[in-house]
Amino acid sequence: MGRTDKENEMTNTKTSVIEEELCRVSEKASMAIASLSASFPERSNEIKGLLTAAVAGEHVLLLGPPGTGKSLLTRAFIEAVGLGGAHFEWLLDESTVPDALFGPYDLKGVLERSEFQRVTALRLPEARTAFLDEIFKANNVVRNGMLSILNERLFHNGSGPQRCPLEFCVGASNEYPADDSQAAFYDRFLLRFWVDYINDRDAFTSLMTGGSPKIVKLFDVEVLSDLRAVTALIPFTARDAEKLADIRDAVRKAGFAVSDRTWVKSIAVLKARAAVEGHAKIETSDWHVLADMLWKTHDQRDALWQAIGIAADPFGMQARTIVDSAVTSLREIPRFEELESGRMTIPQFEAVMAPRRAEVIASLRTITALKDEVGDDSINEYVEKVEAVYTELRTLIEKVARFRPMKRI
Repeated sequence: MGRTDKENEMTNTKTSVIEEELCRVSEKASMAIASLSASFPERSNEIKGLLTAAVAGEHVLLLGPPGTGKSLLTRAFIEAVGLGGAHFEWLLDESTVPDALFGPYDLKGVLERSEFQRVTALRLPEARTAFLDEIFKANNVVRNGMLSILNERLFHNGSGPQRCPLEFCVGASNEYPADDSQAAFYDRFLLRFWVDYINDRDAFTSLMTGGSPKIVKLFDVEVLSDLRAVTALIPFTARDAEKLADIRDAVRKAGFAVSDRTWVKSIAVLKARAAVEGHAKIETSDWHVLADMLWKTHDQRDALWQAIGIAADPFGMQARTIVDSAVTSLREIPRFEELESGRMTIPQFEAVMAPRRAEVIASLRTITALKDEVGDDSINEYVEKVEAVYTELRTLIEKVARFRPMKRI
């Protein structure tokens, strides 16, 4: 057996070990994501991002207008995945003093020994998880004190540094940093999500009728530890490094400057996303997590998504665009209730529906042709999504054809 065969055998053996470990934990991870997504509509990407960050040991920033459930989602997530240990929360503003986050000075030590040592019990330096709300309103003293805790997991307390057990922090804000002086602090939150108001009508209705989200423990801390152990086994190969370099070139070409530190940290996030998705290696779809890491303002995300997709998965990117087009066309068709309520006549409804129907049919033909061009099963899931849109459209067309408006007396 030649050297190449031996290497292949070793790789296959390692992959089998990873797959066996993944089978034990991926089902519970998927259950946690699905359960939380049911309670928090239109938040599945954020939930998956929170779990990815927790596995990778990175921090998450939730940006968006007030009243979008950022704090509730964070608390529900931390409870659901059983992160355990001490948890710390604080609502920050300009008047927040260091004592609130880092603990008061030990007065006895100050008076008797002139030692300025803080009592950090129940404060951020001793927390395993943290939620910091309105994070960019903190003053410079508090913000600078948090920097080393977030990055190096060290708190400079009195005569020497104190090691912090912090594994996962979520910051939330209704606004972006006021100026570039907060850039280093902003950069500590590797994954970022814009949390907006519920857009989809059905999701909104579900939210209104579903009551308050149920916060339940879905799995204990051992599952998270197992996910981290599997993440450590997932390889980052020379081919992965080449693909990351291609993505960096594409991102640069699109006009985005990203630090070397962020690119280095992205490896752990990519491996964590693969583990969360149940992949034994970094798959094509896992690369899109980078779009949640590299933006400075949320309106940049779409451009980053395009650049990453074209470099990492050109066929998949085309397929996603086709799916988005089909879904958009379907959403632009009026709801059937418009006919039932008499707000639209059948001719009016069909006049609006006809061009959208043509667009969906065109999307189905395009993605079918793309599948033939690719020649494998890599875009099957996208074909199925367009087919599902077409099936939903056909059902609506049949309902319209059977509809007979009630005669008004």
